[in-house]
Amino acid sequence: MISKSFLKSSLIFTIGGALPMVASIILLPFYTNFLRAEQYTQVSFYIGISLLFQILFSYSIESYFGIEYTRLHQEPLKQKNFIGTVSVLLLLIGACMLILASVSGSFLFSKIYRAEYDMHFWPYGFYAVLTAFFNS
Repeated sequence: MISKSFLKSSLIFTIGGALPMVASIILLPFYTNFLRAEQYTQVSFYIGISLLFQILFSYSIESYFGIEYTRLHQEPLKQKNFIGTVSVLLLLIGACMLILASVSGSFLFSKIYRAEYDMHFWPYGFYAVLTAFFNS
């Protein structure tokens, strides 16, 4: 039998996961009514960059984290060490990716995007990468 606390937790996580999607649907009319086509394209690209970097920052370590954390439930000290190790690893990966993006971002943007899109890494591309770092 499924417990009430499980259902409640599942509902909370489902709603929490759906909120960003709901927000993007609510904001869509504002984007399309107030932004020119070029600006809307830029916003879409920057959102895409942010989503791509969220994947690159985490390398799906959170999936491994849940499994390993559960496996170590009998050993609280090892759990604590594991949490610290994963946290440091994620921060190091994030810092390296931020530095790499800062150094190569302008070059990559000039090669990937056409000039007529007027896409620049500084400051908005970097903001997109920074947003991904804090969201992952």
